[in-house]
Amino acid sequence: MKYSTATVLPFATTALAAQAEIVYKGCYSGTPDKGTSKTSPFNSHGECADFCVKAQKPIAYISMSSCFCVDEATTNSSLLRNDQCNSPCPGYSLDMCGGQDAFTVLETGYRADSVQGPAPVPSSVVCASHTMLFPLSDKPPSIAEPLSF
Repeated sequence: MKYSTATVLPFATTALAAQAEIVYKGCYSGTPDKGTSKTSPFNSHGECADFCVKAQKPIAYISMSSCFCVDEATTNSSLLRNDQCNSPCPGYSLDMCGGQDAFTVLETGYRADSVQGPAPVPSSVVCASHTMLFPLSDKPPSIAEPLSF
């Protein structure tokens, strides 16, 4: 029996820039102005920034399990030493989520002038392939008929 080869891509993953870059702005005192907020036992820089992007807010203030999303940095805030934001985030202990009377402040990457949404699907991606043998025939196998070897 003669065989032909076909390359099959079982899956393809890409890391396109759908997630905006999160930028650490510093450790600040003072409470954030009015905005959108949530409390989460899994709070982290990434979780809070994602929430703020969905809320269309460019600035995130984090204090332990609390996440505050605002349009601009609070004017009554004072920059503190980074070591004053020394409380590990409950959702990711390598991130610091504020401290005693201190907030970790991030730029979420949200920009009102940009379209936020899922990453575009690339027209071609090759990241993994397998070569499979198929019997040669005059017609390709249909979905309904199984391959026989």
